[in-house]
Amino acid sequence: MLKEIRSNPDVNLVFFDYSRFSRDTKRALQSFDDLDRLGVFSVSVCNPNIDCRTAGGRTARRDELSRAEDFSDQHSEKQQLRMKLALESGRWIAWAPLGYENVRTGTKGEPNIRPVEPAAGLVRQSFELMAAGTACRSVANHD
Repeated sequence: MLKEIRSNPDVNLVFFDYSRFSRDTKRALQSFDDLDRLGVFSVSVCNPNIDCRTAGGRTARRDELSRAEDFSDQHSEKQQLRMKLALESGRWIAWAPLGYENVRTGTKGEPNIRPVEPAAGLVRQSFELMAAGTACRSVANHD
């Protein structure tokens, strides 16, 4: 988006919320600084009263960006803890990939997925064909 705006700065930027613009305050402020220097007016749909052409508006923008980053950081920490607890209790934290199925285990360190045939064999074969560089030829000749 920024690349496009730099090539045509005669625009206004309307975005949903500061938390959707970025969750990295430093990078977001750098981007907004670039936009401000280009003369691009930017406004959030959720915070339309923040006018970043004023000192108070720029302060409010920094506050919103900081809150967005803080929320994201706290959410990530909580999610990591939930995933760790799930894994330690033997519950899977993601669906098994193609060719495998999830297995409930009560033992920490035990695999929580297992191969399912014939799909697992086909997945292995596809990786072997790719590694050998013959996958495209083998699929084309598979009639």
